[in-house]
This record gives sequence, structure tokens and C-alpha cells, in this order.
Amino acid sequence: MLTLLSRVNLLENLLTRAKADGSRLVVRDFAIPSWQQVSFSGVHEPKHSNCSPAFGQIPSTSQIYHQIHNWQCGRSSDPISNPDIGRSPSTTAAGAKPNMRALFAVSLSQASGGDSASSDYSEYRNPSPYRDPASHAYLSFYPVHGFQRSSPTMIRLSSCLCALLLATFAAAAPAASDSASSVPASISSEHPSSTVKPTGTTTGSTVPASETVPLIPLDPNFPLWNESTTVKPDAIRGSLGAHVLGPTNEPIDKQNPDFLAPPTTDHGSLPNAKWPFSLSHNRLQTGGWARQENTGVMPIAEQMSSVNMRLEPGAVRELHWHKTAEWAYVLKGTTQIAATDPNGRNYVANVEPGDLWYFPAGTPHSLQATGDNPEGSEFILVFDVGDFSEDSTFLLTDWLAHVPVEVLAKNFQVDPEAFKTVPAEELYIFPANPPQTEDAPKSPQGTVENPFSFPFSKVKETQLEGGSVKVVDSTTFKISKTIAAAEVTVEPGAMRELHWHPTQDEWSFFLSGNARVTIFAAQSNARTFDYQAGDIGYVPGAMGHYVENTGNTTLRFLEIFRDDVFQDVSLNQWLALTPPELVKAHLGFSDEIISKLTKKKKTVVGPA
Repeated sequence: MLTLLSRVNLLENLLTRAKADGSRLVVRDFAIPSWQQVSFSGVHEPKHSNCSPAFGQIPSTSQIYHQIHNWQCGRSSDPISNPDIGRSPSTTAAGAKPNMRALFAVSLSQASGGDSASSDYSEYRNPSPYRDPASHAYLSFYPVHGFQRSSPTMIRLSSCLCALLLATFAAAAPAASDSASSVPASISSEHPSSTVKPTGTTTGSTVPASETVPLIPLDPNFPLWNESTTVKPDAIRGSLGAHVLGPTNEPIDKQNPDFLAPPTTDHGSLPNAKWPFSLSHNRLQTGGWARQENTGVMPIAEQMSSVNMRLEPGAVRELHWHKTAEWAYVLKGTTQIAATDPNGRNYVANVEPGDLWYFPAGTPHSLQATGDNPEGSEFILVFDVGDFSEDSTFLLTDWLAHVPVEVLAKNFQVDPEAFKTVPAEELYIFPANPPQTEDAPKSPQGTVENPFSFPFSKVKETQLEGGSVKVVDSTTFKISKTIAAAEVTVEPGAMRELHWHPTQDEWSFFLSGNARVTIFAAQSNARTFDYQAGDIGYVPGAMGHYVENTGNTTLRFLEIFRDDVFQDVSLNQWLALTPPELVKAHLGFSDEIISKLTKKKKTVVGPA
């Protein structure tokens, strides 16, 4: 059974979303009569025995009050004077009417000429429209089910556009068999004179979900501009918002249309899930640079962090190690990696654009740009913790500079004079000659069992309806035990389908194109973000989302997870594999729509 609060919320939601030119459809500011009030707590006894209304102050806008005028006081059938209201059947007076609830639906129409309602009142039995003096919108009231009276029941409104009348008549039915009142699925804003027909009630019947809450609007929520359009960004979407009067950063506004003028489906709060590397502080060195992203700049990214690094030909990221694993994707040029595992097995390899490397936590390694590309190399590093700092790695030169020289001599069994060339400070990134070979010194322990690099660029992608995808995880890149990834392309107008990842957060890096992502965080929290090449995105585990190409070129991005295998749940596939009647009960789908659900993941879907 619908409670009074749920009915009030229903009508308020419907009217807030209704459309009437120039009208504000928000329920608020009802006048309270001191002799009768219907509030969230139900129908209260009258404070006066006469029928003359004594209007009080306008209540809080967070509450909805309803005034009922001209009841025939003193009759047991009147809700305001019936002493049996709320009593159980055993205490109900003989002859009392059964429990009933009256729900008045409201139709709205734009003013079409003269004032057809000169009074502030409107009779429910004669639905001549009420004209709100503030908005000039006309309203009519119709009983869905309830009662007939010989004299008019009138409703007075203060500064609002609608009123909901819920009255409990006579005695309440037993709690175990309380009747469920039907509620109209929608309220028309186009046909104010059409009567809402009564719907019978069935004791103990289940009310379909679509009849207990309002339905979603079908209005589009496209981004209102992009970087290439001449539209001036403004904080207006339809009838919502207002012009920006103060100073604003227009280039940022153009890159983020769904921040300044968000879709109406956005609601609630969500931490920022976007970070451009362009906003990261850059550490400049002789031979290259490095900039990072971690929870210091992107607090939502608790499971992973990253570094964008550039090395000139021959430049070296010095020998080092760290507490976390390191996963890398090469953007440009060729990088030579060298590493040794705890068992003394070594590995050297050249890693090309689109290829990967991975070093387990604590594995010492180095990175050096080859001379294959005159510009050197650039790559993205991803670490399996959110608070990693590139400035806190263990560096070879930094360590030796802080060990007594006699200890160094004893450790290496050489004369202390041998260490006179050791730098007194860390090198971090420094210039050197490009490597001439990728041959590693031969180790008596042999080479590593599983290579530290992976030729991801040579993996054939799976072609899909609206793009492509290829996945890499520990099933193919054996050494990569804590990072799994997918490289996805999405053609213009297509999208990475609605999905979520069961347990792990998603760290994304956008390689090319433009995208928008709406993240659903449960409890009606949803927010939309816009991304360009060079941006980082982040979606916490289990949160539903999609990735839509909003540009005119191919969108390409990486999905990266702190896991050994890649997993996702497709919304389309889930519904297709759920009993159809259950899906229909939730969403009201027809058989035709049910037949179009796919039992295999689409991953990327083409334009509608």
C-alpha cells in the first residue's frame, strides 16, 4: 500500500518533471488551516468545530500541507470529525464506512486566454480549471477513487501549482489485509480535461513497480557543446540554470560541458573522477621529465596511481626499485628495460610503442630510451597503490651516497678509492649513450621464467559493432599478477556498453578522441565526466558506467585494473539471461524489446 509520504513524493516528482511553458512545477508553500491539516503524519483532528477556515502561516517548503474547506462538520462520514479514524475494527462504530483513500490527480495546461476561474477555489465534482495567479497556469482536479458528496468539496491553494488530497475515511482496515490503492503511472500535462479513471483495488495484490513510482523522462541529455563548436559555454540546460555573470575559464568550460551544464540525470554527489596529466606538476631533469597522478591530486583513485615519463635518446631512468609493482604502456619510441629477479635471473628487452612491461614489487630495474626514434621515448607507468610517489623510489646513487665508504669497500671487496666517482646525490634521470644491444650479461642462474615485457601491439583486437577491444592479463602476460588491462576503440557515435567491474576499480587513460562517462554510485548518486586525450579517469569497483564517443574521430583508451584477470558485467547480457517476466516486471519492457536483449556481451555498441 502506498503511504501518504510516498504518494506526496510521487506527485511532487511528477509535477517537478512535467512541462508547461513558463510554469514552475514545484510543490511548495501551502497555506495551513488551523482547523484541519493533512501532513506526513496523517489526518489530524480539527482544532475548531465550526467550518470557517482560519488560515495560518505558510509552512516550510520541505513539507506539503493540504486544506480541505466546506466539509459538513459533525457527520460521522467526514474525515475531520469522524472519531473512529485510525481505530481497529473492534472499536469502530457500527455502520462506519470501510477504509478508503482518495487520491486527486492534477492536470496542468498553459493559460489559453481569459480567467475562467474567478475564485481561488475549484470544485472536484465540476472540473473547471483553477488559475494560479502567480504562474497563470490552469489546473483541474479529478478524483481517482473515493467518494461522492452532495455538496462541493473545495481545495484552496496558496502559492503553488497543485494539491494532493489524501483523506482516510471511516475505520482503518486490519493491518494484515490493508488495501493497496492504485496510482496513475503519469499525469498528463497535455490534456487537462481528460478524467483519470478509477482503478479497483485488490486485497493483498502486488502493485507493479511502474505504478508506484514516476517513469523516466525521454528527453535527450546530449553534451551542449565541445571544443570545436562556436557555442559559448553557459550554465543553462533547457529551462534550468542561469547565465554565468562572473569570471570563468572558457577553455576548461568547453572541455567539460557536462560539468557546467550537466545532464538532468545527474544527481547527488560523487568525488572528482577526472585528472588531466596537464595539471600535474612536472619534474624536469637533464635528459627528460616525469609527472605523476596519485591520491594527492585525485583522492578517488585509491587502488592505482601513475607516472607519465619522457626520455631523450640514450637517457636513463636510473637503476631503482620500489615497494609496488610497475606496469607500463609505451606511447612513443622504444625503451630498453633491464631487470634482475630475487633468484639472480636477469632480463633485458626493447619495448616498442603499444607494448608493455611489468616488474613485480621490489624487483630492481632500469629504463633507457634507445636511438631508434630521434625523439627518444615516452610511456605511462601504472602502480598498484593509490598513494605511490615517484619521488620515494629506492635509487642506486641515493643509497650509495648514504653508506659509509669503508662499508662500501668491504661489501664489494675493493679499495675505498674505487668510490670517488660515485655521485653524492641521486641522478634520477640523466643523459647517456643509447644502448647498442639488448643482450644481457649471461647469468649462471639463467633468465627469468616469465618475461618482464609483452608485445601487446601485436595482439589482434576483437572487432565489434562499434569499435574493438583487446585484453591482457595474467592468462597471457604471465608475470603481470596485479594488473590487468584492456585497450578499447570506440567509433564516433558508438559507446562502450553499460557495465561494471565486480570487485576492482578501473583506472582509465585516454589515448585519443573525446568521451563522456556517467558513473552510477547507487543511492541515486550519478555524475557525468568529459575526457580528452591525456586525461585520466577512475571508476570505483562495482559502480555502473559507460564510455561514449562524443567526438568525430576514433576514441581509444586503456582500462586498467588491480587484478590478475580482466572481468566485467554487461547490463544487456545480464537482463537477457534473467527470466523475461522478471525483467518486464521491473522495466515494463515489451516482448519485442526483450527479444532484442543479447545473451553475449557486445562490449562496444554502435550508434542507435
